[in-house]
Amino acid sequence: MESLDLYQLAESEGVRVFTHMIDGGSASAAVGGEYCVALDPCALENSDIERMHLAHELGHCMTGSFYNPYALLDIREKHERKANVWAYKRVVPLDRLVECFKQGLTEPWQMEDVFDLPARFIRQAMEYYKQQTTA
Repeated sequence: MESLDLYQLAESEGVRVFTHMIDGGSASAAVGGEYCVALDPCALENSDIERMHLAHELGHCMTGSFYNPYALLDIREKHERKANVWAYKRVVPLDRLVECFKQGLTEPWQMEDVFDLPARFIRQAMEYYKQQTTA
């Protein structure tokens, strides 16, 4: 999915995406039965980072993975992982990753232009897929 596809998916699913100053560059929330994503354009250095944040926040919305900071037994990492997995499958799909390897692109930094994403996010996706194949 390209950035435009992510924005179109948000619109079609009724997820409100808006800009707002926010620590960390982005956030998502379920508010009154609706999902919202906030992106801080001042904190997101470029379109690759914006795409990474948007995919992750949509992952929260599409999977309903929101944590409650006031619930003692709610595990934040579980919700973050679920959102990330959704994002990996949409913006770093396994079949495209395999194609990169076939073309000799084996390092995340080599794939930044292929996926229009930061190397760190591609590396995380690679680690996720590796865990899935060795599990």
